[in-house]
Amino acid sequence: MKAKKFTIISAFILFIVLFSAGYSSAQTRTGSTITGSVTDAVTGAPVENVNLFLAGTTLGAATGRDGGYLIRNIPAGIYDLIISHISYELKTVRIKIMAPDSFRYDFSLQPRALKGEEIGVSAAAPTKWKKRLHKFTKLFIGKSGNAKDCKIINPEVIDFPGDAQTGVFTAATDSVIRIENRALGYRLAVILKSFRYAEKTKTLKFTVYPKFTPLQPHNDKEAAAWLARRSAAYFGSLRHFVKSLVRGTLAEDHFTLFFAGRPGKPGLIAVDPVSDKLTEPFSPGLNRFCFEGVIQVHHKSRGDSWLKIANPQTVVDYAGNYYPPDGLAVWGAWAQDRIADLLPLNYQPESANPVSSVPFYAAGTPAVDSLEKAVRSKKYDMIFGDLVVAALDELVFKNSSHGEVIKQLHKDIIDIMSDKDIRTWKSLQTNRRRAEFLRRFWLMRDLSPGTKINERLNEHYKRLRYARKFYAASTPAGYDERGKILIKYGQPNAKMSDVNPGIGRSTETWTYLINGKQIVFDFVDKIYGYALMYNLDESLITSLNPAIRFAALGTLLRQRQDLGLNYFNAYNYYLELEKGISGAGRDRQEKIKQGLRNLQRKLNEIVTEQIKEHAELPVSISKQLEGIGELPFSVRAALFENGADEHILTLAYGFQKDGLKPAGSGKTGRGEIVIKTVLRDPGLRDFDIRDDKIPLRTASFDKRGELIRQIQIPVRRRYFYVLADVADSAEMRRGFKDFSVRNPVFGDKQLHLSSVIFARDVVPAASIDEAEKTAFLIRRDLAIQMNPFAELAAGEPVFLYFEIYGLRRNASGATKYDIEYTVNPVGKKGIIARLNPFRKGRGKISISYTQEGREINDYFSIRLDLSKLTPGKYEMIVRVKDDNANNAKETRTSFVLK
Repeated sequence: MKAKKFTIISAFILFIVLFSAGYSSAQTRTGSTITGSVTDAVTGAPVENVNLFLAGTTLGAATGRDGGYLIRNIPAGIYDLIISHISYELKTVRIKIMAPDSFRYDFSLQPRALKGEEIGVSAAAPTKWKKRLHKFTKLFIGKSGNAKDCKIINPEVIDFPGDAQTGVFTAATDSVIRIENRALGYRLAVILKSFRYAEKTKTLKFTVYPKFTPLQPHNDKEAAAWLARRSAAYFGSLRHFVKSLVRGTLAEDHFTLFFAGRPGKPGLIAVDPVSDKLTEPFSPGLNRFCFEGVIQVHHKSRGDSWLKIANPQTVVDYAGNYYPPDGLAVWGAWAQDRIADLLPLNYQPESANPVSSVPFYAAGTPAVDSLEKAVRSKKYDMIFGDLVVAALDELVFKNSSHGEVIKQLHKDIIDIMSDKDIRTWKSLQTNRRRAEFLRRFWLMRDLSPGTKINERLNEHYKRLRYARKFYAASTPAGYDERGKILIKYGQPNAKMSDVNPGIGRSTETWTYLINGKQIVFDFVDKIYGYALMYNLDESLITSLNPAIRFAALGTLLRQRQDLGLNYFNAYNYYLELEKGISGAGRDRQEKIKQGLRNLQRKLNEIVTEQIKEHAELPVSISKQLEGIGELPFSVRAALFENGADEHILTLAYGFQKDGLKPAGSGKTGRGEIVIKTVLRDPGLRDFDIRDDKIPLRTASFDKRGELIRQIQIPVRRRYFYVLADVADSAEMRRGFKDFSVRNPVFGDKQLHLSSVIFARDVVPAASIDEAEKTAFLIRRDLAIQMNPFAELAAGEPVFLYFEIYGLRRNASGATKYDIEYTVNPVGKKGIIARLNPFRKGRGKISISYTQEGREINDYFSIRLDLSKLTPGKYEMIVRVKDDNANNAKETRTSFVLK
């Protein structure tokens, strides 16, 4: 079974102690200076080449022949000044700088006593040391994407004096560990004060004094890559969180906090948002952490971390630096960060959005080439949204020969493709067509048409990177099924984990609130990673005796009773079964077996319900608009011919008062709904954009409490996309829908029909005031209020309207045609009924008319009586037969009756 290192219960607790504090971004480069001299404590002679640096920064200097030094441009903060020389004892001095000033510190160093001892060398020693070095490197450097390009230059200076029998792995050195981090672009000189890893508790604690020196990039592309990786390492990190906390910008920086680990519920993550203050004033310029227990911290790009106070005297300054450095203990995502992900304290991010502002690829370098290199080197953590957008443009419009890139981009979206998408992809025969599909796939999910940033794509790749990093597995995708669910639905609202030594495999349970319903996913630890589990019984060893299995299932249900109604009911059922088990001997054993069978039947009912719930879920859910509520609306589209090969696209937008907040009952108020309608051609170029504003007042709604706005756009395209974007900025809410429109080509004398629409009202156009026309479609001297909503009300008027084109005149110039329409409930029908829905008695409603006239283009409108129908789903089939041409045309329209 795969070892679990980063769970909530048996957590890998990480203390990375950097003996340094504060860097204030408010300070400019006119900060403080420190000068002084360094002498030998015995002889009083000046000491040359002493390294003095502020731990964790790029700020430092070396002494000259006179022992003097000068460190400039030091921002306000609390620092550990490190004085290091190979021939002298290490010295550290804590300094506090509150305002720009000049400071002088003179030091005298004690010569280091160099002890010689006999060293025995055995043949096994090098192999044993190498194994320990490998272990140390993973623990110290880390295993993130940055770790691949982060190397220890002088590993030979490191010793591993720990005793394996104690279960404590230690490392030590009298020298400076030199590290080159080509992932972030720094050279580090690290003084390792202590390093300790407890195998049993999986607790790592090391104390380091790092000095950063920026590397010189080989080219512009590498320089740009360093900027992107530094931003990615900073945003969502522990340092970013603490800084956001003290500055009160947690929401703006996309952090969400929860209390976790309630007493009596081990492993359960509470979903009550943190509202208490986590810090309190301590002294001028400093606050003290004051919360109790464990805090769960979620960041939209980093995922979940857990935090607790390890030292009650831990303080933090306004720059977000805390002391003592081991005052906080962390789990989860933050516990994955090691030396390879470390940034100097004087690093300042260039933007709050590292992905969009600092691209991975350099200007002038083809994005597809950069993407291809990332794919071939398997550096998937370097694939960001803006790189994908730029690469897809190049693949479609310049060069689509990069098959490996196209294959990877398709692999990246497999988990969020619909069945229709999958079928379409399988039908594509060329790389050009596949690239067009991928570009269209993301453009149609762009929630902000007209901007250069695709928020949904960025969100997807953040989820993808998180899944590959934290849920890595030996699968074709590179992550297990926890990663798949995270990619589809984002971070869960709550989760818990179980470790079941001796009786079964480890499990995790995630819960989501989707469309107002609690959805549960259970996972079990397999050899390759975690897989979806639909029955808790699957996690237990099959050879368990009934009594142990019954009790184990009860424990699993008890721990999950707060995660879903099904588990709550199942646990109470278990308690009832448990009460019925009494007696001793064989009689008791039989009651336990019967109780176990009954409980397993109950679990099977949960399985059936979960499978049904999962099947009804959308393919994926985007949470990138967190903080912006959903604006409910409906939109219906209809096409009518306008002559001269031109059509009129009519879009009816509908809003219901219950889902909105009007400004007031009068005719004044600042609330409004902004409607943006974008039409795109098959090449996904915008060819028409319409902006419309509706005052959001009580008077804007009709007596039904509905607000309807109709937009008419002339089009000459045969195939195009519609993007409907509505927003209520005053209430921070937004809605988005998109669909395609296909307009078949018909000859002038070929019978065909317009869209068939349901209308709230059809009246003479002359009876409508000019101010009311925005809610009506004007056709054939009629004003038609098209119904945009998915449901029709049986007790209210419903009108049917459609137009007929291409009728044939007889020898006397007259037209004659028959109109039949039938309404059938949606459901299974025999093959004869499907082939001919107009057979007598087949429809709930069946009506026919014969019309005569002289126009080759005509219209039909009638008021429908749906009062005899019961609520449900229906299909209306309309057929027009041209008697002169002996030709017929049929169309079908679905609706829901409430």
